[in-house]
Amino acid sequence: MQVSIKQFTYPGLVSEGWCDVDVLSRPEEVLVVLRDQGDHPSTSVTNVIEEVKVQVAQRILAPSGLVGLPTTWVAWSRVDGILSLVRFREPGYWSPEWRFMSPQGFRALLRQFGQAGLLEEWLREGSIWLKEIGGADELPPPRPA
Repeated sequence: MQVSIKQFTYPGLVSEGWCDVDVLSRPEEVLVVLRDQGDHPSTSVTNVIEEVKVQVAQRILAPSGLVGLPTTWVAWSRVDGILSLVRFREPGYWSPEWRFMSPQGFRALLRQFGQAGLLEEWLREGSIWLKEIGGADELPPPRPA
């Protein structure tokens, strides 16, 4: 299943913001890609990621029957063109942990969900651009709270 929403709105610190949201699923897991866009004057996804996660869960994951499945979150920053894997400490949505993700790692992740060409499509349409960052593509195990 794939759900794509352009200009998914979320409450920003001063005014409403929006991003492109893509939800990909397989029977055993979910991938959520948040692509922050520069066509609004509000807070970036990076600065309100916890609230964006709540909104995505309520407005997309729950109605699609995807709540409770292991979910991987990837956020793309409009400011610096960097992809990040984001892990939220459960059971709450707070205290996100960020890990830079290479374009190659992101392509591999999309391929696992049967969407190998999706990144190239976004690059062609200009809704994403990437800066290569060295480092691991995997999140470390959660730290004790």
